[in-house]
Amino acid sequence: MDLLVLAKRVKRGAQLLDRKFPQWRRVMRKHEHDFDIEDGECCILGTLEHKLGKLRVLAEKNATSSNNAYERALKVLKLNRGNADAEHGFDVSTERDLWGNVNSNNDQYAQLSDLWRAEFESLD
Repeated sequence: MDLLVLAKRVKRGAQLLDRKFPQWRRVMRKHEHDFDIEDGECCILGTLEHKLGKLRVLAEKNATSSNNAYERALKVLKLNRGNADAEHGFDVSTERDLWGNVNSNNDQYAQLSDLWRAEFESLD
């Protein structure tokens, strides 16, 4: 996938977080050493939901696992898993090949991770 497409998706996700949770960049900078876009607990949404419970307050529920944290954060943000989360840069594209297998690769995760890191390290 084109880096420009991923950058636009991350920007869209950051704008959504700016509206829903304006302090998200500060939270991520505080926990940047744990940041891992491929880990449901340590990605952007996982950190905000599972580790710190910031989105949990909005949902008024407790996350019990990292996948639950990611799923709950998507629900709070009113995004569906699959295309909506990928369109906002929270996950890689879920395009499928001819045999129905998901086409995601580690290069996309690395690029996505770099883009998010640049986004949350920027001034808010």
